[in-house]
Amino acid sequence: MISTVFAAPEDVASTLAKFSELQKKSASITKESTEKDVVAILGEPLGRSSGAWTGKDTKILHYHSYTDAVAHRSLSVVFDPSEGCTVSQQEITRESILQTPLIVSTGTVVEVFPDYPVKGGKGFLLTVRFMRESGEFTIGVAVENLDRVKGNPVIGSAIRVEHYNSMNYIFTGATSLYLESMTFSGKGN
Repeated sequence: MISTVFAAPEDVASTLAKFSELQKKSASITKESTEKDVVAILGEPLGRSSGAWTGKDTKILHYHSYTDAVAHRSLSVVFDPSEGCTVSQQEITRESILQTPLIVSTGTVVEVFPDYPVKGGKGFLLTVRFMRESGEFTIGVAVENLDRVKGNPVIGSAIRVEHYNSMNYIFTGATSLYLESMTFSGKGN
């Protein structure tokens, strides 16, 4: 899987061509297709996982996942005991996201975990206490691309997040496209 925020233009063209090729080939996959059939059509997957969160004995073959500053595209094949075999494609563009209402959330940083998503990473994971008209709530906030972040997250600093998704504060992979800006102030900024 590819997550290339800083991809070279030839890498972007290559992954888009790969996505298009997978879309065309996957058109022949049916509800009755087996894992062996899918591998014969699409080749070996980049990864495999289960759909444990669905509460079913679901298998997922991951063939493509690409996110940059403009779009996210992914393609997986899902084997669900009750639904059969289906191709799951997702294409999200920053342009379409910008057509939805901008949400502003403000709060205070409670905990900071640097180097997210892995040791040596370029992002961070936070616990933030946000304030809303309906009251306060504490939630995890994750960022893997620092392009839209200003200031440094430190415990006690104020945070202002401008985003396009009211429920999700995990700005990684595809959801990184929903972050407009994140600003830290006070307490060492």
